[in-house]
Amino acid sequence: MLVLGQTVKIHDYSALAKLKNLKVLGICASPVSRSTTIKVTDLEFIKEMPSLEYVDLAGVRLI
Repeated sequence: MLVLGQTVKIHDYSALAKLKNLKVLGICASPVSRSTTIKVTDLEFIKEMPSLEYVDLAGVRLI
């Protein structure tokens, strides 16, 4: 399980594709501040993660 929160300065998560055995991934905005949006340039890396069973992208906006 990997949960990344409040990563507003990161937009490229493609390096996560190397985590081939990861089952749960969360990229989430702060639960305290609902106005925070995490901007992600591309979600294609998820296709390269064959073991992924659950993805949480709460507060993520594709740019």
